[in-house]
Amino acid sequence: MQIIYSVGTRLKSGGFGNTAYYGALGLERAGLLKKVLAMGSGKQAGIPVGKIKNLNLAQRFNSYPF
Repeated sequence: MQIIYSVGTRLKSGGFGNTAYYGALGLERAGLLKKVLAMGSGKQAGIPVGKIKNLNLAQRFNSYPF
């Protein structure tokens, strides 16, 4: 079984962001994490960058070449 973990906050940003990060990290270490959907993330140790999907709309628009 694989899990898609979705949170409405930035990972590792204090408060619920820290709780969300450590929840996702635990799933990754158990081999259950497929993808993390979050409002952004800083540098994360333990979670591969390819598994983190940024849901922050403003940052997503900045990544498109206009």
